[in-house]
Amino acid sequence: QGKLTDIAISSSTMMILSASESGQLYASNNNGLTWYNAVILPAKIYGITIGSNDIAFAVGQSNITKSAVVFASSRGDYRVWKILTISSLYGSQLNGVSSFDGINIIAAGSNGLVYRSTNSGKLWSSKIVSTCQ
Repeated sequence: QGKLTDIAISSSTMMILSASESGQLYASNNNGLTWYNAVILPAKIYGITIGSNDIAFAVGQSNITKSAVVFASSRGDYRVWKILTISSLYGSQLNGVSSFDGINIIAAGSNGLVYRSTNSGKLWSSKIVSTCQ
């Protein structure tokens, strides 16, 4: 189980996904009345989003490489995911993700790093955003 870290709702199917720090993703297809275990990802998951094309993205820190990681679901099937590693920097993690269409993705990470993809996560660019303290 683990601490729940984020929640996302599909605008087209009304599917709800909830992520946990243990990598467990929970899903509901009846507005949250009941939930089922969709999948366990090999990472600490801190953020999740569902694009309008019903492809979901989950971000966090890999349990294996201890680096920032992105996972992408199959379209509308939140039991099947593939890994899209975007950083090999040990100790890095992603804390949030957003995608309105499942094609353009923005992910925010540790140390002010922001990653952007315009092709469903095939290629990523990164930028350091100055933070105020």
